Parts: sequence; structure tokens; C-alpha cells
Amino acid sequence: MAKKHIEDFIPKDMDSLFLSVANLNMDYATRMDEDPKLPNPDLYMYYDGLKNRTVWLDDLVDETTAIPITKMILAWNREDNEKNIPIESRKPIKLFIYTCGGGVEEIFHIADIIEISKTPVYTYNMGIALSAGFDILISGHKRFALKNSKALYHSGSAGVSGTAEQIQSQTAQYSKQLETLNARVLNRTKISKELLKKKKKSEWYINGEEQLELGVVDEIITDISELL
Repeated sequence: MAKKHIEDFIPKDMDSLFLSVANLNMDYATRMDEDPKLPNPDLYMYYDGLKNRTVWLDDLVDETTAIPITKMILAWNREDNEKNIPIESRKPIKLFIYTCGGGVEEIFHIADIIEISKTPVYTYNMGIALSAGFDILISGHKRFALKNSKALYHSGSAGVSGTAEQIQSQTAQYSKQLETLNARVLNRTKISKELLKKKKKSEWYINGEEQLELGVVDEIITDISELL
């Protein structure tokens, strides 16, 4: 049997790619016996996500996770623009969040792209949306949470170093970023300024129902079909 490589399983155009997704859902153990160079089943999940416009944030929020997400959001916007699909008729992008947090710069990077996206971006708390995950969760055009999920909002932390002047400058910059994040929470949720001031000094964990009550999310997921 002739050897095949991963390139042989990647179609040359997007339509062919989606049509061939099912072909990757063959019995992996059997295929590996025939050819150990065949692609990992994760490739099938990746292409299936492309077809259904779903993307996962399931690691720390840094440049290695943030940039691929925004690249996909831009690609789907480009696709919809080229097809002249009206905004109200566009298939939403689903961003599934399961993260313990990450960097402030990456929060703004993802949040800013979501904000200007013409194609709707829905965010989902799939279990934990902590720290940076919370800020990305509230960025969605529509937001959802599993009933037993939890979110965390706090003032965060930052490492500073250098001369006294450099440390002062870095601290001032971080304080400005926190002010911006706090303003976003007030603008995008039902959380009051008084409650935010009280809670942000500690590790504020928010369960599923509280996320709904406080306007962190719009709906609690009650049916698996909402995720498909």
C-alpha cells in the first residue's frame, strides 16, 4: 500500500475540505495499522469545527491561543463579505471557553476583534471562564453558560521589573488597563459599580445562575443542541 502523508488528506479548497471531513472519521486504529503516518483524529475535530464555525479557547490565554482564534474570526468575516451575506443572516461563530486565564494584552486583542466582527460571535462558558476568560466571555455578541460552570473576576496581577522609574511606568500602565477592564464589565453586564468595587478586591467566583442574574451571560444552556 502506497504511503500517504497529511497533505494527502487536506483538500485544496474549502468546499472539498468540508465534504471530506467525514472521510477522516474512519476507524483510526485500523488505519494506523495500515499507515502510521496518517493524521491524528484531532484533525477531524479541527475540520469539523471549521465546518460548524466553532473554536475552542481551552488553554491559557496567550499569543499562541489568542491569535489563531482571531485569525478564524477574520477568515469567517471575509468569507461572509465575499458572499455578500447580510449581517442578520450570517451563521454565528461559537467560541467555547474553558480557561483559567491569561494575559491582559491578549484579552484586549480578542475582545477588540469580537467587537468589530460583523459576523456574530457567541461565547460559551463551558466550565470555567476565570480571570481573562471572564473578560472574553462578556465580549460575545450573545453569551451562554453551562448550568454548573463558574466564572472568576478579580483585579489580577502583574509582574514588574527594572528601575524605579520603569516599575512606576509599568504599574501605571497596568492600572489603566484594569480601569478599562472594569469599565467593560459595567458596560456589558448588570453588575453595579458598588458591587464591582466590593468584589474585585477578592477572588470573586460566580456560578451559572449568578452569571445569568448579573448579565454576564444571556442564557443557561439546557439542551445539547444549543452547542451543536
